[in-house]
Amino acid sequence: ILLSLAGAMPLAHASPAIDALKKCMYGAVTKDDRATLVLWLHSVYALHPTLQPVDAISPEQRAKRERAVAAVYERLWAKDCKAEVAAARKSDDDARLLDGMVAPLVGIAVGALMRDPGVQNGFRGPMRFIDRKLLMESVTPRR
Repeated sequence: ILLSLAGAMPLAHASPAIDALKKCMYGAVTKDDRATLVLWLHSVYALHPTLQPVDAISPEQRAKRERAVAAVYERLWAKDCKAEVAAARKSDDDARLLDGMVAPLVGIAVGALMRDPGVQNGFRGPMRFIDRKLLMESVTPRR
C-alpha cells in the first residue's frame, strides 16, 4: 500500500470503477491543487526522522496544509468525481476504495515535483562531484 501511495507501484487488481475514479481525479486536479498537494507532501516527508532536524514544520503549518488538502479531497470526492466515488463504493471494499482515492493524489504531488525543472536539476547536482574518469572506467567494457 505504501508504494502505491507514493505512486511507485500500481494497486493490484484495480477494478474498472477504481480506474474510472483515478482517471476522474487526475483530470479534475487544478494547478492550485497540485501546489497544495506538493506543500502537503513536503510536510509529510518532513516527519521522517532524518529530515526533522533540518526541515522542521510547525504543528500549525502542518495543520494548515492538511486542511487545504482535505478541502481538495472533499471537492474531488463530493463534487468533481461524485459519480465515480459512488460507483467505486458499490464495487470495491473500503480498503481498495481508500487506496483508490488517496494514491492518485499522492502520485500527482510526486509527479508535480519530479517534472519541475529545478527539482530535475537538483537530482543532477551530485554529478558535479562524481569522479567521471572512475565512472567511465566502471561502465566501459574492458577489451
